[in-house]
Amino acid sequence: MRDPVDNAFRASSLAILRQVDHTIRKVAEARRDKYELVVLSDHGQIEMVPFYEDAGVRLGELVAGWLPGYRVEETKGKIFGPEAEHAGGRIRLTYSGGLGHLYIGDGKRRLAFEDVVMSHPELVRNLGRLERIALVMGRSRGEDIFIASGVEYRGAAVKVILAPHDDPDTLYAQLSRLNSFEQAGDLIFFAAFRDQRQINFEDQLGGHGAFGGEQGHPFVLAKRDWMIDTRHVNGAHQLHPILCELRDRLKAGPGQLQPVVAPQFRHL
Repeated sequence: MRDPVDNAFRASSLAILRQVDHTIRKVAEARRDKYELVVLSDHGQIEMVPFYEDAGVRLGELVAGWLPGYRVEETKGKIFGPEAEHAGGRIRLTYSGGLGHLYIGDGKRRLAFEDVVMSHPELVRNLGRLERIALVMGRSRGEDIFIASGVEYRGAAVKVILAPHDDPDTLYAQLSRLNSFEQAGDLIFFAAFRDQRQINFEDQLGGHGAFGGEQGHPFVLAKRDWMIDTRHVNGAHQLHPILCELRDRLKAGPGQLQPVVAPQFRHL
């Protein structure tokens, strides 16, 4: 007998797919041959289980226990620790499926990894050892720092633990780009992927945001005649120039339709 959660997930997914199909049909019918239509998926989708399912404890509650006196706020979630006026400091946790960002203090300036370790060694140590978290990431003087199962990796050395999830070169490039953003959390962390399900920091049956399974497999649906080549695309930002080039070629007329190649989505 199929798991009731699986049944709920599949029914919900089918309902959403029908709505997407209906919307695309309405847009296509409204074009009246004045516009071309390209359908893009920015990510795949996988089944998820809540972070707190194992022990009934939310991540924010754990962080508050590691840092007594700190007020821990989960964006669109719960608050743990003392009231704001009595707090010795502030921690903010923002989530997107299996991806999380941790901000210390006011968040006006991203802290270097060594500064986080110096001020809150127990936070980095405990976060990096949680079984439900696959990877913690920070930045130090332009270098990527990773922690997995309590072990620290620097730069491309992390590829050895990325290989079971997908192409390690692609994953490392994507992680490094995310880690370069100044607006990213002082620590970035990814939930574990196990039994073909992603652990989720939010309350959702399905989602994306981390790595593992079909969540990293987007697609492009377009006319074969347009000859869009996505073999070397490793991120959404590399797809934009391809679509701009396609737009310009279509404006110029059928005689200008030559293959459009990525400047340097791996998955088609």
